[in-house]
Amino acid sequence: MHALTVFAIEIIASLLLSLLVVVYLRDVLQALLAEACPRTGGAFWIKILALLQFMAPLMLVVWRADLNPHANLAVELKQAFLWMLIGHCAALLVLARTVWRRLVAVSPLPGASA
Repeated sequence: MHALTVFAIEIIASLLLSLLVVVYLRDVLQALLAEACPRTGGAFWIKILALLQFMAPLMLVVWRADLNPHANLAVELKQAFLWMLIGHCAALLVLARTVWRRLVAVSPLPGASA
């Protein structure tokens, strides 16, 4: 298969996986950010986090892409999916850390007296 075709498949797969993650998290993030940012700031952060979910895996896939026309298609796609997953994990870790620091860590423990 032509190297540019493989590269296009990797990019499309990365974008589709990102779309699934963003759609899956959108409702939960909307509720959390509405609580954290009662005014219109929540919409801004939802868009920023969606961009992070699209860009982190895509940057890794593009960075490690091997445009060798003699490369094995299965190996290329396997490596691309590995980098996509690493990118999503990194982006989700940033998101989880942010939510933890902003919402969970500042909440008082049940039964704790002030």
